[in-house]
Amino acid sequence: MLRRLFQWLKKLFQHPFSSQKARSLNAARGYRVVNSPPELTNADLELLFTQLLEGVQQARGRQWALKYLQRMENRIPDERWIDWLLNFGERLLSSPAPNHQLAARMIQLGELGIGRIGDLSYDIGLSLLKRNSATRYEEIEELDHHVVMESKRPEDHLLNSPGQELIRNLGDRLWDYDDDETEILPIPEIASVEEAWTGNIGEVLWEYEGEDAEIPTRAALLDPEEDDEIANLFDLFSEPEEQENTTTTPVTNLSPPAEDTSLTPPTENTNLSPPPEDGKGELSETATWDKSLAKLEPTVAQAFDELLVRLDQSTSLVQELASELAIQRNNSQIIPQQKIDRAQAWFYQGLQQARTGDLLGAIASYDAAIELKPHVDEYWFNRALTLFHLEHFVEAIASYEKAIELKPDYYKAWYNRGGILGELGQFDEAVISFERVIAIKPDFPEAWSSRGLALMKLGQLLEAIASYDQALLLQPQDPENWYYRGIALGVSEQHEEAIASYDKALEIQPDYYEVWIDRGVVLFNLGQWSEAIASWDKALSIQADFYLAWYNRGVALENLGRREEAIDSYRKAIAIKPDFHLAWYNQAVALFYLGRYADAIASYDSALQIKFDYWEAWIGRGTAAGNLVNPDALSGLFTTITATNAALKQSGYEGKLASYEAGLKYVRPDTHPEGWGRLHLAIANTHYDQGKKDTVTRSHWQKAVAEYNQALLTLTSEDFPQLHLEVLQSLIKTLVGLGQTAQAQEFLKYSTNLLQQLLSDSTRTDDSKKQLALKFAGLRQLVVDLAIDYGDLVEAWEIAEQAKNACLTWLLDGWQEEIESLSYAEVQALLNPQTAIIYWHISPAALHTFILKDQAPSPILAFTPMQDAGVFSLGKTPMRLHEVPLPEAVRRLIAFEDWLEDWNQQYQEYCSNSSDKQNQSNHSWRVDMEQRLLQLKNILNISTITQELEGITKIILIPHRDLQKLPLHALFSPSVEEELSSIEANLTISYLPSVQTGLIVEPEIIGDKNNQLFLSIENPHSTDYPSLKFAKLQAEIVSQIFPNSQRIQGAQANKNNVAYAFVDDYNIFHFIGHIINNSSEPKKSELVLAGADKLTLEEICQQSLVSYNLVNLSACESTITSNHTVTSEYVSLVNGFLSGGVSQVVSTLWTVESVANDLAIVEFYRRLQPNKSAATTLAEVTVWLRELTAKELTKWYEDLLNNLHPEDLRIRTHVATQMYRSSKLPPEQKLYSHPYYWAAFTITGNQTESI
Repeated sequence: MLRRLFQWLKKLFQHPFSSQKARSLNAARGYRVVNSPPELTNADLELLFTQLLEGVQQARGRQWALKYLQRMENRIPDERWIDWLLNFGERLLSSPAPNHQLAARMIQLGELGIGRIGDLSYDIGLSLLKRNSATRYEEIEELDHHVVMESKRPEDHLLNSPGQELIRNLGDRLWDYDDDETEILPIPEIASVEEAWTGNIGEVLWEYEGEDAEIPTRAALLDPEEDDEIANLFDLFSEPEEQENTTTTPVTNLSPPAEDTSLTPPTENTNLSPPPEDGKGELSETATWDKSLAKLEPTVAQAFDELLVRLDQSTSLVQELASELAIQRNNSQIIPQQKIDRAQAWFYQGLQQARTGDLLGAIASYDAAIELKPHVDEYWFNRALTLFHLEHFVEAIASYEKAIELKPDYYKAWYNRGGILGELGQFDEAVISFERVIAIKPDFPEAWSSRGLALMKLGQLLEAIASYDQALLLQPQDPENWYYRGIALGVSEQHEEAIASYDKALEIQPDYYEVWIDRGVVLFNLGQWSEAIASWDKALSIQADFYLAWYNRGVALENLGRREEAIDSYRKAIAIKPDFHLAWYNQAVALFYLGRYADAIASYDSALQIKFDYWEAWIGRGTAAGNLVNPDALSGLFTTITATNAALKQSGYEGKLASYEAGLKYVRPDTHPEGWGRLHLAIANTHYDQGKKDTVTRSHWQKAVAEYNQALLTLTSEDFPQLHLEVLQSLIKTLVGLGQTAQAQEFLKYSTNLLQQLLSDSTRTDDSKKQLALKFAGLRQLVVDLAIDYGDLVEAWEIAEQAKNACLTWLLDGWQEEIESLSYAEVQALLNPQTAIIYWHISPAALHTFILKDQAPSPILAFTPMQDAGVFSLGKTPMRLHEVPLPEAVRRLIAFEDWLEDWNQQYQEYCSNSSDKQNQSNHSWRVDMEQRLLQLKNILNISTITQELEGITKIILIPHRDLQKLPLHALFSPSVEEELSSIEANLTISYLPSVQTGLIVEPEIIGDKNNQLFLSIENPHSTDYPSLKFAKLQAEIVSQIFPNSQRIQGAQANKNNVAYAFVDDYNIFHFIGHIINNSSEPKKSELVLAGADKLTLEEICQQSLVSYNLVNLSACESTITSNHTVTSEYVSLVNGFLSGGVSQVVSTLWTVESVANDLAIVEFYRRLQPNKSAATTLAEVTVWLRELTAKELTKWYEDLLNNLHPEDLRIRTHVATQMYRSSKLPPEQKLYSHPYYWAAFTITGNQTESI
């Protein structure tokens, strides 16, 4: 499973109230009133308001309240409600009745967040409670009280005090359980050996922390839509059923008591008394009642100001107002209450202290209330809530559990308990707590979503998704639940479903930029980099300073090869967050691939100035320094890094070592075991590479051995098993190269056992096993080298063949544990006195060539085996080991690797100029091909091989690894200046992927062309690739050669038509179009069809193609997607057809110029005869093309023209034109003698000469 996409559990369970408010408003719907009924009276409004409060008390929720008001908005606009509420509030505050329950319900209504009506209701209710809490109690002396009201709801002052934040958010915290480790999108891979690790950083995780970004949050405590009251205040004021007949306590003294400013809020649990609500006890912004009405009509505000003044000055006025309000009317909903006792007073004081930020004082007050009434669950609940905000989590859980003990169905206590358990990382217990909530209140969506998050943390992704689904059934317009559901789907690798969930969240809240960002990450992991960039661009249009989005955008652009744009994105990230070392690092990697090595080093240094122990940057810096050719390239570099170490201004070999050794000063083995080991591995690889350049001495490789051993000290098999194997493979390679085979054998035995243990892991997937086995295929290849060194050539060849077949099987068919082995005796079935096999084998250390001949007791080794000795006596003077040249096979491999690097680089440049045919024809790869092939001929020592081929007329070439992509058959032909001998002219050369493939594939039998069923797919009209220029000409001529032909052309060559025809029993399959050979992911190699269709190698392997005697892919535009070095085996579309049962496949190693290609293909089919193998026919054609003169070509066109149908005017015109052109050339000029024209054609498979 890919790495987790997001650090979704660093901060959890927080639903901002504003989000809840927006969600609920989106769900609200209004109703039209057709007629205009009479205006409602104040008594009517009082009755409707009472019904509204009753519904809120019954936990009908915010949506219900909004709909309740919206149903009557045409009759009672907001202004009417406000005017009535002002009058109603004046009456309540003037009345001597406490009205606790009414006040609590009004606060509860305000907490729902329904707008101005709720806000004013909240203010009135809170003022009423505050007035009541300062009333005279039987056991407490009178305290001075100033009536105070806030002009806004608590959340409006969120930034002013922690207490206000506590009261508003009721648990506004996230689970800070994860480590502060930032995980990012993959960093582009650097091509050098020591940099290979950078491409393997997994998939992308997200962490939004600090001031730079905020995670979308959800409420950890209490439901903001149901009974989201202040610390469950409303249940506290609910009266028991048996007290329904309680009468109003008469008020006998309304005179304001004397002010006592000496009392302060208590901070300890002893000697406590409720303080006066003086200025110290008020909120940080002491908004008064008249301020809360500042926006009302001036006459109303002034009248009420005057009333307050008179109220303070006149007891009789108070009594008069009280008498009026005491009149009981039928529709009055003023609910009488008992007088508040002492415990309640402490409880109210705790609420006020928490509200003003005095959390310790609040705890003291709650403790005092609990001491008086320990059986009241609300006291314990609010104590737990305050302890939570003090981060006293264990004590908070204990208080919640006490509340639950008193009230087992207290679902809010269960819910908050689950939130704290999540905070502590006890996710199993958190899930249990949330499930208790669900059992009590199954329609509580926050419990379902919180359970989902906890399950995600436990890795129970399917259960988490199901929990989110349930939450969304209850609250389908919640974008956050859609968002987190998308996260769970993304982590479970259900990428398409995750994107659908993200899209649903964005449909509800289009500016939800976190969703746009995470949606981009999922698209990135799907390889849809352009779409990912578009998603991040959308996020950045909303939140332009989100540096991680700029960073990830840069990674995606780099994957698209748009490195300049990627660098611009990295710079944007750096501008926002200059200390973001990852952006500096990735910018350096992009600069490195652009060849701007000095700039890359400066960027690496910037990353290192931020993080000196950033070992990845030290390795990258060394790699860049090693690529600098100019020794003075860094002389002008002045950074903090170079200022303290002048050696860091060096380049080349010395510069690489200086960077790596400097890194070891900051990277310690105890704190950074991986980094310390990798730096030693990089140093070892540097010495090894230098030793390849100086093959006359072994000193560099001896230094490499010492450094590999150092790397093994921290890159242990227990902590870093694959890295451990990687170091061992490099160490064994070096020991084999040094001829120290005894040590190499011991290490190889240990490495093989360790690899087998990893492959036997039952938790490892088959695909993972396949990738692991392919990655360390070099271990088995090194066994071949040791067997050769011990002189056992039969065993060496058998191991090489089994290893080759294992790699081919894994690449074509997937993982298989048991690979059939082949004995040397079985190879004789492919041999006869005139046939020989040339079998190459490449290991990480050496290049060997076996020659297999008929009845030979063992393979013939073309090279001299290595020798193992500490001191060699060469002549009179003994030579120490470090002075002895490297073995021949080792030196040949080094020479071949250097040659191959140049060939691949030149070929890649040549292909990049495909749109400019003139530049292509003059490119070095093409012009100098003959010279390059001559160099390869010397490296592979072909002259020595041909000495063993006396009497041989047929050669089967079985290349290994990168040799599969090269025209090895051309090495057995003379150069342009040399004349073809009779033997060389009659030599037939074909290819096989392995001996076992040759034994499995049936020999081809091509009968009479008049009876052959010919299937031709011609020039599919692809949306991604251009049409081939002369495809129709070749197709028309070839189709006339085979009377029984089925042609599928242009737009008709889609996947359905081709697949349908493919399964019919045709004998020859001819494809004219584009083919893609994907060397890094062979199963994705493809035949390009019409539109966006394609036929992949994986699909071809699933077909039964035994009826096909021949497949011709030579008339194609061939593309190789990667030129990276092959370490296991090379697989192309040719292997797919052979795997399906095809006998022979004709193909080209590169795209040949169209005229030469047409000549070769048409002549091949014209010469194809029942008594002659396709391999022999192709050999004849390539010799004919190589020797073809202008005069002979003119004659060939003339013969072709005479055989064409008279009505084929377009084809006849083209042939006539070509004939005219060739007639104007010097008659004896050989037009296609250059190997570019003829060396590309190859034939692979089994062959026979008989029908």
